[in-house]
Amino acid sequence: MLNRITVFHHINLFLLFLIFGNPILAQNSSSIHNFEATLDELDTAIFEFLNGDAKAFKSLWSHTENITIAGGFGGAIEKGWESINKRLDRVGAVYAKAEFNSERINYGSGDKFGFLVQHEQIKFYSTSNTLESERNYRVTMIFRLEEDGWKLIHRHADASMNWQAPE
Repeated sequence: MLNRITVFHHINLFLLFLIFGNPILAQNSSSIHNFEATLDELDTAIFEFLNGDAKAFKSLWSHTENITIAGGFGGAIEKGWESINKRLDRVGAVYAKAEFNSERINYGSGDKFGFLVQHEQIKFYSTSNTLESERNYRVTMIFRLEEDGWKLIHRHADASMNWQAPE
């Protein structure tokens, strides 16, 4: 079962590369600029989210039922806006006085979909602790162009920042 999941995951990543990583399939420069502007909005929205204001981050999500999040805290993969909205509320309640830095590794957009791969570093005080904490994530996000702009339809974050080969 695990082997089938791994193969499926690699096939999906390869297809994403073919669709989004191919410059022949890229949009015109104004559409690319709009996608890049959305990514800039995303950085600001995540910072605000980590400091108690989730409004801008939530507005960047598609509010449909065919969206997913596999968050950096682990747990179940959430599906659908109602579920994701609740998860964002739970996660947002953890952070206070946060600093946010991101490093874009790769991104691109086509006519209907865009993607972003980045590292995220969050330094914060939890709402239940007076000690500063730090979280580092590898993040992949997929966007869909909707009537009101680019919207997040998938976010996957994990803390596997160090190489660990199987023994």
